[in-house]
Amino acid sequence: ISSDYLFPILEEINCPKIDDISVINANTCTLLKVFSIDHIITIYKLLLHEKKILFIDKYYERLCKVTEGFMSLLYPMQWVHTYIPIMSDQMLKYLETFLPFINGINKSLMKLVEDVFRNGEIQEDDEVILIYVSDEKDKIRLSSTLRGKKKKLDKYISDNVPSLPSALEKDLRNKLKKLKNEAEAIKKQKNQAESQDRDRKSGSAGMPRPI
Repeated sequence: ISSDYLFPILEEINCPKIDDISVINANTCTLLKVFSIDHIITIYKLLLHEKKILFIDKYYERLCKVTEGFMSLLYPMQWVHTYIPIMSDQMLKYLETFLPFINGINKSLMKLVEDVFRNGEIQEDDEVILIYVSDEKDKIRLSSTLRGKKKKLDKYISDNVPSLPSALEKDLRNKLKKLKNEAEAIKKQKNQAESQDRDRKSGSAGMPRPI
């Protein structure tokens, strides 16, 4: 999608206020827990420009929550291309498609994924964005690095993914910060409730039983 066509549309979209919809759920909390706000905005821009994105994690449940979390960020828009939250080893051939996709794969299958990128029918300049959910560093990488290429992610993004309008990015960043604060507050309340529950149980266990 051309940025000249996309960004005017984005600026016309009146997204619902955070208070109007239930956005604090398991998927959103997981997203904010494992990614920085900068990472989330970068991945969001990649989604808007319909890039090929492959999420990689060792936990199936978290993989689903992360992919669904990014799907929810697109609201009120919808992803209309291939979406496979968990790919099996028999489905890896679909990584060779020329169409955009959002897929997820267990980290245990990465050797097979590397074989697809090295030996499959993928064009040299056709990048797949690899998102390593559990890694602390280099969360976002290019598939060409698996083929021995040394492309820099920052240069690829600057050349292929135009920046969001400043007002739109500022608004998105502020909303994400608000969501992150709300998610942390919910987690704190949950921890306090669990702690109080444990204290009550341990206190009642030490009380003498009636004869």
